[in-house]
Amino acid sequence: MNTLFTRTTPSPSLAITLILTCALVLWIDSASDYFRGVRQVASAWIEPVIVAAHLPGRLSAVVLDAARTFSDKGQRVATLEAENFELRALGSRMAGLAAENARLRALLGSTSQLESDTLIAEVISLEQRLDRHRLILDKGERDGVRVGQAVIDSTGLLGQVTQVMPGLSKVTLVTDPSHAVPLLNERTGQQVIAEGTGDRHQLSVRFISVSADIRVGDSLLTSGLGRRFPRGYPVGEVANIEMIPGESFQSVDMSISSKPHAIDHVLLLSALEPVLQDDAVMEAEEIIEAVGSS
Repeated sequence: MNTLFTRTTPSPSLAITLILTCALVLWIDSASDYFRGVRQVASAWIEPVIVAAHLPGRLSAVVLDAARTFSDKGQRVATLEAENFELRALGSRMAGLAAENARLRALLGSTSQLESDTLIAEVISLEQRLDRHRLILDKGERDGVRVGQAVIDSTGLLGQVTQVMPGLSKVTLVTDPSHAVPLLNERTGQQVIAEGTGDRHQLSVRFISVSADIRVGDSLLTSGLGRRFPRGYPVGEVANIEMIPGESFQSVDMSISSKPHAIDHVLLLSALEPVLQDDAVMEAEEIIEAVGSS
């Protein structure tokens, strides 16, 4: 049976002959240009083989370079986006700081008439229910806050400190129904008393005689009476005057100048003297009685 491959005995003389022939060709090629034409013809056939042999390495290098470039670009884009976000956030923060700086400058400017120490506090929360109008501040007993200190913003009087804790304090606003403040009509010098009614924008001015010289638009300032509030701070202006038939007093409403719902910092003025909340209420009642009897 014929087989495709047959086993033959290797010939040592053939191997020696091939080795000698190769050595002779290499010596002739290195010593002369006799085989230049042959090399050129052979290189045209060998070049595709060389290219094909290097193709996988070149393709892998291109793919890796493209992947590395894409990854680097992706990371760069992500970095630039993060930097852009941080810059935009920083820009908005700078705008907020500029606005806050303007508010604080206005707040400090409102106390240019004072020679006593003051303290800036941040508003933590605002409570404006029908029966209670209060602020909670981030300064307390550790910061030197005392009951009775007047609290203002850049537009005028807000209220007074009525409760102090180690790190916090509560402020009763002038619009609180339990709060009363003695005022002075800037135009006429008349002493009046304004009470909170639960309305977050208005106060009620008590015991104004029908013959009193008071007009819509009159500015009312703290009078300093009772030494609870420093003299001369704006509280608001007369918004409405209504005659009550059969009464010797007229109904007067005033709009407050401060805006508790739109502030984030306040200024605490040094208390003229230590006071307690009950004492403040009693003194307000005494002032009301005194003004009413007069």
